[in-house]
Amino acid sequence: MKIAYARFPHEPSAVSTGRSRWHRGALSGCSLLRDPKPAVVLESVSVRNLDDEAHTIEAEVIRNEKTIARKTVHVTAMKSERHPASGTLGLVADDLTSEPAVYELRTKLVQEGTWNVVSAKPKGSEKRVRYEIRITESGSLEVWSSFSPR
Repeated sequence: MKIAYARFPHEPSAVSTGRSRWHRGALSGCSLLRDPKPAVVLESVSVRNLDDEAHTIEAEVIRNEKTIARKTVHVTAMKSERHPASGTLGLVADDLTSEPAVYELRTKLVQEGTWNVVSAKPKGSEKRVRYEIRITESGSLEVWSSFSPR
């Protein structure tokens, strides 16, 4: 049986065996073919405000598809222009379990309705992670992470 590869204008990629065409592509809806989500050890989730205005955020920490922490955190305006990286701090979750699990972090500014979702992923062999939710100088949200091997 001769296999020929062909491209058709209405089909991005197809394989022809002479009898029928087989379309190559990703399967959807089959969970057995998906990569498993990576497990990490989440050490803490904190909030840092680098803006000159106070903000309130909502945050949820989800472990293995169950919410383990849900908190509304108010952080005051940053006051020091000499040390802008210091900002003001708040804590969402600390002293979490040392067992690896699949984590997801959901955050949003209270005045906005859209959740930002971050799935925790290891960085190489470093599987311990700390997240910092940062409110930038312009008032937008960013999620920063730091990793450690132990």
